[in-house]
Amino acid sequence: NRQCEGMPDELVRDYTVTLKRGEETVFKKDVQGNYQRLNIIDLPEGITADSLTLSIQATHGYPAARVFEMRIY
Repeated sequence: NRQCEGMPDELVRDYTVTLKRGEETVFKKDVQGNYQRLNIIDLPEGITADSLTLSIQATHGYPAARVFEMRIY
């Protein structure tokens, strides 16, 4: 069985997504205590940005964070 018990150490627990247009922050979402591999963040209708920053504050124990895919629609 490949399923591990408990929370996988490498899973991102706490993170922040920030969208900016120029120097202006147009959207910011702080996530604390995440326990899912797939996270969907709904953005406000009609938002436009020219940069996105993903800041990871903590995993569930692993010393390094890795993100394998991000999709923005």
